Amino acid sequence: MTKIITLELKIAALSQMISQKKINQLLYKYRADCEQTKKIFTEHTIWFAYPECFEDIKDCMANIQNLDEKELNNFIEKAPLSNYEKQMCEIGSKSYSIDMLKEDCNIVTRTRIGISCFCKTEMSNEMWSKYSNDHNGMCLQFDILEDPELFTFSYPVNYVDDLPAYDHFKDYGELLKKVILTKTNDWQHEQEIRVVKGPSEMIAKKYGQAFSFKPLSLKKVIFGFKSEKETIDEYMKLCKLNRLDHVNFSQMYMKEDGSLEEKEII
Repeated sequence: MTKIITLELKIAALSQMISQKKINQLLYKYRADCEQTKKIFTEHTIWFAYPECFEDIKDCMANIQNLDEKELNNFIEKAPLSNYEKQMCEIGSKSYSIDMLKEDCNIVTRTRIGISCFCKTEMSNEMWSKYSNDHNGMCLQFDILEDPELFTFSYPVNYVDDLPAYDHFKDYGELLKKVILTKTNDWQHEQEIRVVKGPSEMIAKKYGQAFSFKPLSLKKVIFGFKSEKETIDEYMKLCKLNRLDHVNFSQMYMKEDGSLEEKEII
């Protein structure tokens, strides 16, 4: 029987994670000024990409080690697989190998799961430089409690020195934690929060898929300190024309010590 998660439960789950300081109520998405960004305003959609499209070639790749063929056969018999998956395993039971398991696992984690990346803060110089076209772009502030449907599965990324080994037999229930939500410390400056969509929701075959967000969840547009007035005016106009009149606007300024300061646009 499929378990239905009600809207009330989604709000309660997000509120609990916020109160436990696992995630922030306000999340930030850094964007360059481009046509894809304009679609966020005109179509009210956010892109969820397959991890195989990410810059980090190891992103969401299971570090499967030390597996045994006997354990593989035992796992196939006992794993909570769908009828179709069980049939496939039975059909290929004699030839199904550890290498095939590794390949199948990474197909799921890298080409079947959609991820939209957010940040905990709007004050990251590195994020502005890399993802907002060297401070010429913008940073979008979202309130996740305004759209619990979209942000139901929001999780902080865990940063480690070395990616943990993933035992597909013993860690079957920890795929999300050990593979999807773990990255090396090389990426910890991103302070990433991942919003995840499962295979049943990701019906697109290539690159990823756009999902609608509730307009009220977009709270503020923060422009980079290099943003031109024409760019700012264009996005302010887009908000007025696309049911985003409630959105506030501000702009970053670079202080003498190199830190950022945010000032409201009146």
